[in-house]
Amino acid sequence: MSKKLNEARNDYEDLKDKFNSLKRNYESVSAYAAKDNVEFKKIKDLTDNLRRANEELKESNSRYQLLNKKLKEEHERLMTQNRQ
Repeated sequence: MSKKLNEARNDYEDLKDKFNSLKRNYESVSAYAAKDNVEFKKIKDLTDNLRRANEELKESNSRYQLLNKKLKEEHERLMTQNRQ
């Protein structure tokens, strides 16, 4: 009876050690996952901000190209008018 009790106690200690090991691993993975999630959100926010800035710059570039075209046309018109 004492032998079975010692075996049961040893099995219990082994299971308890395995459980604690798995628990530590889970906590470690959870901590890394939380950190990765925060970093992912930061990268996503930065990417979204860069995309918005890129779109704004494209729109601004289009406006300035149109303005440049109009100014060149006006310049040509004035040069032509000046030659006459």
